[in-house]
Amino acid sequence: MKQIITTIITILILSGQAYAQGGNYQQKREEIRKKKYAFIVKELQLTDKEKKEFMPLYQEFDKKRENLHDERRKMMHNFQQNSLNMSNDDLNALIDKFVDIEIQLAQVGKVYINKFKEVISPMKIILLQHAENEFKRMILRHAHDKKRGPRP
Repeated sequence: MKQIITTIITILILSGQAYAQGGNYQQKREEIRKKKYAFIVKELQLTDKEKKEFMPLYQEFDKKRENLHDERRKMMHNFQQNSLNMSNDDLNALIDKFVDIEIQLAQVGKVYINKFKEVISPMKIILLQHAENEFKRMILRHAHDKKRGPRP
């Protein structure tokens, strides 16, 4: 649950920044993605062989998750625009769609973790989760510092 909340906050922050930046959004998103991939390679201490085999799989995985997050973000935007006009049936349908996306995210995760097991060790798979969470914290900290100034 904590991870879902963190992910939603990250998405909302990045979405807000994206709307403020206009057409620069895709470029910024690509920069963040490249930094994330470099961070993961470093944190997992991947060998050249592991990097060659793992990173294409991880990029596929990340793109699938990104598409699901984009779908959820669009639904949230639609809700924000139309919430006052939505019936209980509409809201229940929206809740069901959110749950479906969470299930799809879990299914994608399970499929790709099994693929990751073929190319990296179980320890590195665990470290991957830690690295992804640490990268999210760094992004949130950076966004916070940019908005309000650095923390003491």
